[in-house]
Amino acid sequence: MEELIKENTLLKITNEQLEAKIKILEKHIDILVSKNPPKENIKQGSNHGDGPIRSKEGNKCYHGCTTDEASWDKNPSKYNHVFWVYNNDFQWKTYHHPDKWDIRRSDLTSFCSNCELDYELSKRKRTHKIYRCLGHEIEG
Repeated sequence: MEELIKENTLLKITNEQLEAKIKILEKHIDILVSKNPPKENIKQGSNHGDGPIRSKEGNKCYHGCTTDEASWDKNPSKYNHVFWVYNNDFQWKTYHHPDKWDIRRSDLTSFCSNCELDYELSKRKRTHKIYRCLGHEIEG
């Protein structure tokens, strides 16, 4: 019994040390991400990609979520024209919208040909990254 108490105490100490290391690493990651990261542009030909066009503004059309659909957030404008790119092994939840604005990483280059990684919205995400469609010129 006394051995179990000692082992439990050691495990608690180890757990606290690991939690402290995680906090330090998260601070370092935040600092690295906030230093004007380079934009990750994905361009492919002159077409707009295979993803559904969700909105049109002026002479451009866009993939991704619209501000009307982002009702879960107090500031829905930050989700305008964004879509979520999940790891290929991620299991879809019931609230996901595959092929509407939730896609797999392997489908990124075919979904939208003019997008960039939104570093601010993608912070601390392990299962996915958030990309923003930069718009596609409407021909004709």
